[in-house]
Amino acid sequence: MPPIGQLEDKYFPTLLPPGVPNWHETLVVPHVDGDAYFAAIADALDAVSGPGDRIYITTWCFNPELTLRRGQASSRLEDILLAKSQAGADVRVIAAAPRFSFSSEGRNPFEVDFWVWASAAVFGRDLEDIVTQNVRSIRYLRQQGGPQMAQRLLLDWGGRADSRHEKVTIVYNSALNELRAFVGGIDYREDRRSDEPHDNGWWHDGGFELLAGAAAAVAANFLTRWIETSTLPPQMYMLDGIAEQFNPTTALLAPWTASGTPKPLPAAAQPGQYLGASVRVIRSYDMIRAMTVSYTDPYLQWQTLPPLGVRETLQLLEKAIPAAVSYIYIEDQTLNPSVAERLYAPHTNVFPLLSAACARGVKVILVTSGYNGPDAPMPQTTRSAEITQRILNPLTAAQRDNFAAFYIRDTKVHTKLVMIDDEFVLLGSANMWDRSMVGFESEVGVALVHEGDANSLMGDLRVRLWRNHLRVLQSAAVDAELRDTSLSFGIFNAAWGAGVSFPYPLNAFRPILP
Repeated sequence: MPPIGQLEDKYFPTLLPPGVPNWHETLVVPHVDGDAYFAAIADALDAVSGPGDRIYITTWCFNPELTLRRGQASSRLEDILLAKSQAGADVRVIAAAPRFSFSSEGRNPFEVDFWVWASAAVFGRDLEDIVTQNVRSIRYLRQQGGPQMAQRLLLDWGGRADSRHEKVTIVYNSALNELRAFVGGIDYREDRRSDEPHDNGWWHDGGFELLAGAAAAVAANFLTRWIETSTLPPQMYMLDGIAEQFNPTTALLAPWTASGTPKPLPAAAQPGQYLGASVRVIRSYDMIRAMTVSYTDPYLQWQTLPPLGVRETLQLLEKAIPAAVSYIYIEDQTLNPSVAERLYAPHTNVFPLLSAACARGVKVILVTSGYNGPDAPMPQTTRSAEITQRILNPLTAAQRDNFAAFYIRDTKVHTKLVMIDDEFVLLGSANMWDRSMVGFESEVGVALVHEGDANSLMGDLRVRLWRNHLRVLQSAAVDAELRDTSLSFGIFNAAWGAGVSFPYPLNAFRPILP
């Protein structure tokens, strides 16, 4: 495998100053599915003791009644946040509350809300339910936490027809001078949890835990979000018969600083942990911060971000996908859109890149949802017109054989993951549709390259994911065969590999057919 500098040049775009730095001194822990992710966050929160410590959260979907450890009521998030705040820790939350998602009950009582059609026409009441839950959750914590905590809980109503979609938790332990950041696609909701074999839970997701190094870049982006949200003009909303301001008062937040000598990284990583990666924290932001209060005046401009917005996610994929030689593997809920979803959010940026990869002989594997929950309609399981038009139609018949698409039976695939050649991985909050690429939905993700060879983070993560979806138990023999792509590619297309020798009768991969 090429050395780390060559991998950076191969996959990471070169940006003009100030650019996006590569971080090397970072311990990286991949977490697959909600049980492991939430438990790791609980471990980090347990070590927070009081003044000087910090807990910062940005989230699209916020239900603090979640128990971070399955079956342990003592690990309920709201209790932890309230207790740590009362002990003197700086606890801050930014929850999404885009006005276009409100129903007639939740809209600004002084203006006509004309964004309701967007959520109603495409997603029914889903977005409305998320936003009203966020508002009620922030209200509750403001009431329970007292004046000091109340001004550290923000509702971000910004955007035009977009959402604040970032899912980040930052934990700073001042006694150890230790900074951790959790970045991924997992929201704080009880139904987001599942164990990795999916014996319990139907939601599939993932995230990275970063210790030191690149965690500082995640913390810097939280400062950006705090400034941009706390300086929104006063705006009223109505919910549950109560009219009030989104953010009555806010506490200032200074730039990130840490005193003393940082806790050194371990000399050797433990199983499931990785050293030696090059990490980039990448973001997506729209050109505007928000519609004005009256909806008719000029857009509100950013306070700290570039006037044309930030498209680091798209710039990264425009460099990384054309660099693929062997395979591109993507997990994302948006990959097989219905007609309504395509009108709302097409894939004009990413799908042509995938088509060009197939034309070069790269194997492209798309994996999406086969279940949206007990009260939600099933996603379509036949190939979308957009896949046909944007990926397959430009290809010859032979080139189309380099493409495969699957859904996962009885599983909501919510991961937003791109993996290339066991050398590169992107995991964060950004879906592959254009809304996330251009910043209509603000996003944060973590991109990694790693020269771990036999202990490659990307190879290990790929094996975990495929073992997860095949519903097979871990063993040295199973992992070795999945790691060998000359064998395991045969799972997706018999012409791609010899196939694995172990049985997988519970296989949840299902082909998406024309």
